[in-house]
Amino acid sequence: MASDAWNDGLVSSTLGADSTEDVVIHFNESDGSGTFKIENAGTQRMIIDSTGKTCFGASNPAKRLEIIDDSAAQLRLTQASGTQFVDFQADSSSNLTIDAAGDIKLDAGGGDVEILVGGSSVLKISNSSSDVVFQPQQTDKDIIFKEDGGNEIMRIDSSAERVGIGTTSPDYKVDIRDTEAGLSVRSASTSRAMFQARNGTGIFLAGADCSTGGDIFPGSSAYASAIGSYSNHPLQLATNNSIKMTILADGNVGIGETSPDSKLEVHGEIHATNLDGSAINLTCNAAGQIIRDPSDRRLKKNIKKIKNPLEKVMKLKGITFEWKPEAKMGKGVNYGMIAQEVKKVVPELASTAEDGTMGVRYTNAVALLVEALKEQQEQIVILEKKIKKLEGKKSK
Repeated sequence: MASDAWNDGLVSSTLGADSTEDVVIHFNESDGSGTFKIENAGTQRMIIDSTGKTCFGASNPAKRLEIIDDSAAQLRLTQASGTQFVDFQADSSSNLTIDAAGDIKLDAGGGDVEILVGGSSVLKISNSSSDVVFQPQQTDKDIIFKEDGGNEIMRIDSSAERVGIGTTSPDYKVDIRDTEAGLSVRSASTSRAMFQARNGTGIFLAGADCSTGGDIFPGSSAYASAIGSYSNHPLQLATNNSIKMTILADGNVGIGETSPDSKLEVHGEIHATNLDGSAINLTCNAAGQIIRDPSDRRLKKNIKKIKNPLEKVMKLKGITFEWKPEAKMGKGVNYGMIAQEVKKVVPELASTAEDGTMGVRYTNAVALLVEALKEQQEQIVILEKKIKKLEGKKSK
């Protein structure tokens, strides 16, 4: 055991062995503010201040253990065999920090960060001027995310370039699978569009609230789809930012009307073609009533008398016929005319659809028949007068 007083401000030091045979060094400072220093060749190598902070390379430690170097401060933790170690280094290009909250922060100073497993690089994180890139370093290795219980929640399939959530084998660019799988896209407010799958059926929900928005959901059969709402709200179709058609929850349909009172309410003109082989015009009057083939004089111009109606009628040919199955016009015997033949006699009574199918405007033919009947009746009256005149002469 030896005791001595040395160095500036040092009251005493004791160097020796205690009861456990450890080497113990005691330093006592009269004012309690002294430090313990180790110097080599006139250069300070280590300091322990009065609070217990230790520093290598500087005289004012800021942390419990601090290593300061002009070029690169290094700390290595090595296994006894020397084959396993962990290096910590701080220089102008790298910085590793484990803070009080347990967060690990790694600053590569603009360089790449590589993660190695078993000596092989598995992931590189690169930082460019505009992008942060996560790049697997081994061919066909997927990036897998797991929750704390070890269950996989997301996978990036590197070989197929697909993302899977709830599946280890994504079949599409983004493949989401679950009993209630869904994808929601929304703004900062509650407005959103949602894609959702329920029990294997596809559903699209859109609107400020998915419960009140428009849906695409399964229909009445396995392969059917329906467009509408699950709740008591209308389905509306719009163009040019204007509602054009409305279907209410009670089934009423409005075209040009957002609050239809009938099963079908139309505001405007209706034009239907190729009905029963002919063209029919339907219009709506001011009272909202549908009129078939209107005949109001106020709607007409160039009014002329039909010329030679009886002659034209005499050239027309009435027939009986049955529709071919491909015509889908029903079964049984029908009465009518051949449109191609009618066109040769009275072109105005024939019509042609966009696909070339021809029809006869039978309602328009009524006017021709009326005038033909009148012309024939006039001839009958003349003949009756002649007959009476002849009979009068015979009776004399």
